[in-house]
Amino acid sequence: MKRITVALLALFAIAAPAAPSNSIQATPVPMLPSPAPPPPPAPPPAPKPAPRPVAILVHKDNPIENVTQDELRQLLKLDRQFWNEKLRVVLIARPATAPEQIVLLKSIYQQDDKALRKFMVGRLYAGQIAALPTVVKSASAAAKLVQASAGAITVVLAVDGMKPGEAGYPLLAAAE
Repeated sequence: MKRITVALLALFAIAAPAAPSNSIQATPVPMLPSPAPPPPPAPPPAPKPAPRPVAILVHKDNPIENVTQDELRQLLKLDRQFWNEKLRVVLIARPATAPEQIVLLKSIYQQDDKALRKFMVGRLYAGQIAALPTVVKSASAAAKLVQASAGAITVVLAVDGMKPGEAGYPLLAAAE
């Protein structure tokens, strides 16, 4: 006689006995290891911090009161080097790791710090600009240099720990 085996839900096998019999015998089948549970879902990404405003600082006697984004780009890239016929633009910059410089590298210069330095040095040696930007370590130092130089311009996120728009921010335009 033939032996016939049928699997039932992968738990038991039913086999016909070798000798003729009216009884059916169930034989346990070893269970397969259950698959590992799926990994828990990844946590949602942390929300991006809200954009922080930047302040464009110029000397209080600067004749320009408003600039377009294109004019700002020209000033910060030193494509425009004079505020007027007599007043030269003096660019005060922050280190490449400063948040405000990161903003400028991305949105104004559209290149990394190494490429920007190479660009500026190339312009200096080609006689296209009079001087390289002055780099200062803190926003407070940048603000002090702007106060000391009539043609100075810089970009800051905070001065003395206060951001533009916060109560007590020290750099405010006079009310008209």
